[in-house]
Amino acid sequence: LITVFPNFCVSCSGIETRNSLHIDRRSCYSRILALSLFGDDNALIPTQTPPSIRFMNHPLASIGDRFTAQFVDGLIALAIGALCYQMAKYLGWPLELMFGGWLVYLLVCDGLPNGQSIGKMLTRSSVVHVESGEPCKYWQSCVRNFSLIVFGLIDCVFLVGPARRRLGDYLGRTKVVRLG
Repeated sequence: LITVFPNFCVSCSGIETRNSLHIDRRSCYSRILALSLFGDDNALIPTQTPPSIRFMNHPLASIGDRFTAQFVDGLIALAIGALCYQMAKYLGWPLELMFGGWLVYLLVCDGLPNGQSIGKMLTRSSVVHVESGEPCKYWQSCVRNFSLIVFGLIDCVFLVGPARRRLGDYLGRTKVVRLG
C-alpha cells in the first residue's frame, strides 16, 4: 500500500492530507501507542474494514430469505400505514396519508444502515451495490423497490436466474447478499 498510496499510514489505516497534523508515520499516535505497548509497530492491525470490502465476498441471499425479508417489510409497512391512518383520523387530516407512510417505508427501507431493512436484519441479509459492494443508498432503495411496487410479480420472476437479482436490482445496480 505504501507504493500505491505514498501518504498511507500503515499504523492507523489513515491517508494523510497535506494540512494534517498527522505528518508522517513517525508521528502517528497509533504507532506510538503500539511501540509503547508492544515494542513493535507491526503489532497494530487496522480494525475497521471499509464497507466496500466488507460485503464483496458474501454469498448471494437465498430466494427464501429474500421473500421472508420482503414479507416482514410488508407487514411493517402495513403497520406504519395503519398508524398513519389512525393519526390522520385523530388529527382530522386526509386519510390518504396512510398510503404515504406505507409507501415511504417500502421505498426507503433498504437504504437503512448497512443496506438492511428490518426484514433483512432478521434474515441476516443486506442490499449492496453490485460492483463496489457498498451498502445500498436511499436512492438505490427507491429505484429497486419502486419497480417491485409497479411490476409486482413480473419483477420477482428475475430472481430465478443465476444472479438472483430482481428487475429492481438491475435498475438500482444492487444485489442482496447473505451476511452470516
